Amino acid sequence: MNLKESRHNMGGFFIAGTDTDVGKTFVSALMVQALKHIDIEPYYYKPLASGGTGDIDFVRTYGELDNTSSDCPIIFETPCSPHLASEMEERPFEKKEVFAACHKVIQNHSFSVIEGAGGTIVPLHRSGFDLHDLMLELNLPVILVTKTGVGTINHTLLTLEFMNQKGINVAGIVFNGYEAGPFEKDNIRLIECRSALPVVGVIPKLTEEPTIEKMSSLAGQLLADNIKRLINNQKLLKPDL
Repeated sequence: MNLKESRHNMGGFFIAGTDTDVGKTFVSALMVQALKHIDIEPYYYKPLASGGTGDIDFVRTYGELDNTSSDCPIIFETPCSPHLASEMEERPFEKKEVFAACHKVIQNHSFSVIEGAGGTIVPLHRSGFDLHDLMLELNLPVILVTKTGVGTINHTLLTLEFMNQKGINVAGIVFNGYEAGPFEKDNIRLIECRSALPVVGVIPKLTEEPTIEKMSSLAGQLLADNIKRLINNQKLLKPDL
């Protein structure tokens, strides 16, 4: 399969996380830059966000996108689960509208990066519409973002077990916030072994505010090759830990 064909067939990635604040938005910006390194101009879409415009602003800045190549149509100011933010701000939304909007994005763009909100079972509606329902509906390959430190084995493997039970297609894992400790290396290797999923990339913990140039460089060095391989259904390169 050549890149042009696989690009058309795949349609994009869904960026999910094991929890809030694992770095989905940071990785989404890196993913956008990585795709640009392999000559794909992606469309970034976050169906809904809580806590203001920070996520879309970050990806637009560090992914070098504008409002013609990115969108986040439902933004709540309250920094809590979307179902509660919607209730508190008295701004209801319908599941079918979220589904339809996401499908339209995928259909209208050659490659989309769609980012979830919070963890895999975060409720979007109190009535039972959760983030994993959106993943199943869209059927895009999922990139799971997780941490490298203490607790990640439990959080990551439980999330993957749940995704497997639901029939969600997880393409690979991105580890974020790596500080090169010996226990972190073992965490990554054990999760890779137990899950039988490829590691797409290991992203170091940044000690200062990133620049666009730094983000582009990180994406090129740490993600681009494996993203291309993932799109072309080739075996991924193992991270150099």
